[in-house]
Amino acid sequence: MWGGFLGAVLGGGGDRIPSALNWTIAASTIVSVTEATNSQTIGSITAPITLRITASATATMEYRKNGGSWTSIASGGQVSVVNGDTMEWRMSVGPPGGTVTFSVYNDSAGGTLLDTFACEWIGV
Repeated sequence: MWGGFLGAVLGGGGDRIPSALNWTIAASTIVSVTEATNSQTIGSITAPITLRITASATATMEYRKNGGSWTSIASGGQVSVVNGDTMEWRMSVGPPGGTVTFSVYNDSAGGTLLDTFACEWIGV
């Protein structure tokens, strides 16, 4: 009883650790300029969380939440999600031959790493 009350008063409250997420790119090599990941559903949380995405090298990134419009996001950018939201990431990398690793973190749980995926642009 007191745990829920204290969590609400102290700003904690709610489960902020989602079920496992596994974003992937259809192929590990990008043969076109822009590629998107599969869609993943945010589950098993009872409070909103903040996702942060980073790129290991220069990349243009966007996200799409709940099938909506693509929205630009910079490396280190954040987006808030709630239970049941779907998330996709889309990116353009370059120059040909460069590999970029993308990492998604849960900033609402101390920056916990949720998933990492990589892609390489081999050119067309």
